[in-house]
Amino acid sequence: MRKQMRQSRATQTKQTSQTRIGVHALKKRRRVREAASLLFILALISLFCVWSRLAVLQAGYRMHDKLDRYESLQEEYRALRLELATRKSPQNLAPKAAEKLGLQQPTPDQIIVLSGAVRFAEQGK
Repeated sequence: MRKQMRQSRATQTKQTSQTRIGVHALKKRRRVREAASLLFILALISLFCVWSRLAVLQAGYRMHDKLDRYESLQEEYRALRLELATRKSPQNLAPKAAEKLGLQQPTPDQIIVLSGAVRFAEQGK
């Protein structure tokens, strides 16, 4: 009987130590799982930060390109307005009209003023 008691105590001790080892192993696995989860979350946050920074940089480059395009269009617009003003000026139109169309300034006896036309012109003001 004593032998059985010793064996049962030894078995209990063995089981208790295995249980302690099992609990310790479970705690260790749990810590490893928590650490892995934390590292995964940190990696996701890091990837998000890198992605957002790249998105901001790309938006900045696109904005810079659009600004350059806008400035070049503004310059072209100014040049075209200047050319239009130059072409519309009387100093340029008179010689071209005389040369290409044979037009010239009317003499005073060629000018006819219509009385109805004057009233109509005054109404338009």
